[in-house]
Amino acid sequence: MGAEELNDEFEAIESIFPNCLQRLGSNMINLTLPNVLDCQIRISFNDNYPEIDKPHIIFVKSTNKYIEETHLNEISNKLMESIFQVGEVCLFQFIDELDLELFKTEEIKKNSEVRRNSEKSHDLDIVEDENSANERENNILKNWAVSDPITDRNSTFIGFAREVHSEIDAILYLQELRKIRKISKSTHQMSAWRIKNLNGTLVQNCDDDGENAAGGRLLHLLTIMNVWNIIIVDVRWYGGTLLGSDRFKHINTSARNSLIKGGFAQENQKKKKRK
Repeated sequence: MGAEELNDEFEAIESIFPNCLQRLGSNMINLTLPNVLDCQIRISFNDNYPEIDKPHIIFVKSTNKYIEETHLNEISNKLMESIFQVGEVCLFQFIDELDLELFKTEEIKKNSEVRRNSEKSHDLDIVEDENSANERENNILKNWAVSDPITDRNSTFIGFAREVHSEIDAILYLQELRKIRKISKSTHQMSAWRIKNLNGTLVQNCDDDGENAAGGRLLHLLTIMNVWNIIIVDVRWYGGTLLGSDRFKHINTSARNSLIKGGFAQENQKKKKRK
C-alpha cells in the first residue's frame, strides 16, 4: 500500500473513532480505544501492507487498573493475527473488536470489585433511600418498551425492548436493566440483539441465562420479524410449577409484545412462508 492509500485508511479511522488515532509519521500510529481508557497500542505498517504483511504491534501501555499490560499485549497480537486477511485493510476491525474484548474484561473486573466492596460494607447497613431508588429505576425503564405481564401458574413473564447501535451498548443496557430490584430477583433474564454497525458488519448475539435455548428463540424472533438495532430481554419469575413448552410460548409472546409496543415491529408481522 502506498502512502496515499494508508493515509486514506487513517482518515477513515479518524472520522469513525475521533481522537483515537495519533500519527507518529507516515507509517506509524498510537491507538487509544473509544470505550476503554488508559490503554495505548503503537502500530507500524510496512510498505507491503495489506498485500502481503499485517500491521505490527510495536508496544503496548496500560495504566488502566483493570487491564494488565501483559493481557493487553497478548490479546492485541492474537487479535491482529486472527483478523488479518491478505489484501484487506484491517485497522477498523482491529480497533472495534479489541475495544469490545477489553471492555468486557474491564466490566467483569469492575463488577467483581463492586461485589467485594458491597460485601465489606454490608455490616454498615447502608440502605438506599426508597424514593431515590424508585427514581433511578424509573429513569432506567423509561428507555425501554415494556410488555404487559403474562402470568401462568404463578410464573410471570415480561418483555423489554430498546434501540441499540453497538454490542457494547447492548451489554451496558442489559447490565443497567438488571440493577432494577425486581428484575434482579427474577429467575431468568434472557436476551438477544441484532445490530448493523456503521461499517456494514452485522452482530447477532443471545444469552439463555439458565433457560435452555431461550436466548436462541429470542434471536430467532428478531430474525423472522426482520428487526435490527434492537435488544430484547425477557424476564421470568418462576412460580414453583414447571410449565413445559408453554414457557417458550410466553417468552415469545411477551418479547414480541415489547417489540410491538415500542414500535420496532408491526403487530401483523408474521413469519415468512417457506417456498
